[in-house]
Amino acid sequence: MTRIRLLLLDDHTLFRESLGKLLDTEPDLEMAAHCATSAEAIEALGRNAIDLVLLDYDLGDETGLQFIRKARQGGYQGRIFIVTAGMSDTDSVRALGQGVCGIFLKHSSPALLADAIRRVMAGETW
Repeated sequence: MTRIRLLLLDDHTLFRESLGKLLDTEPDLEMAAHCATSAEAIEALGRNAIDLVLLDYDLGDETGLQFIRKARQGGYQGRIFIVTAGMSDTDSVRALGQGVCGIFLKHSSPALLADAIRRVMAGETW
């Protein structure tokens, strides 16, 4: 079985570490890296083969849109899936325009997130 290699970028340590451990229990998912900042994530993308970035939109000093731009400029061609507490309609449209494969709200269940990951990796938009 080929595992989906994930990178999680979220500035909240408890959420990031908890979600990472939870997703790692799925037989087809592998948490290859989790990062608190865009700079850490860009560096991790250079060191790891990542299939999907799980990206929080609000990263404190910057937004997910800034990370997307940097990742694409750095050559990352994989999928990016926003996992957020919420974002404006305008920012949602901008993110989708930058090629994210979907937007997932954090108040949803972990089981639904695992399913969404599989579906976006199969080519669907969430």
